[in-house]
Amino acid sequence: MDGKMDGATIPRSPSSSVGDYLKAIWESAEAGPASTKEVAERLSVSKASVTNMFARLREMGLVEYERYRGASLTEEGRVEAHGLIRRHRLIETFLLEHLGLPVGGGARGGREAGACRLRLLHRAAGRTPRAPRARPPRRPHPRRGRDDRTAFL
Repeated sequence: MDGKMDGATIPRSPSSSVGDYLKAIWESAEAGPASTKEVAERLSVSKASVTNMFARLREMGLVEYERYRGASLTEEGRVEAHGLIRRHRLIETFLLEHLGLPVGGGARGGREAGACRLRLLHRAAGRTPRAPRARPPRRPHPRRGRDDRTAFL
């Protein structure tokens, strides 16, 4: 899951869907492989969706999956899951300690996430001395096929 740029390796995060499944497998697999049922309940999705994603994660090398036995993280999957969980905890800690926003454990979209975003905007607005009169300068958008990605950092 790494990209190359001028000989350097840049870590790439998995999609949010893949991340949700990795985290759910990590949390469900304390006593052996995570079952389709456990992950489906944890993520509020169908068992068929979980089965399809388990097969996809196996192809990506992130899980060892055998039908009717469940899925367990490979070493690469454990590294990804641990990184995701660490990033989420850092963000939650920042939101709580610096903005006073209690973060719910495991909201997946819907009203709760929208309300959290709204509270975050209100808190951020309260910490801004005055409303900005102009937009902050934007970074240029990358162009298709352009190799020099460092110009956009």
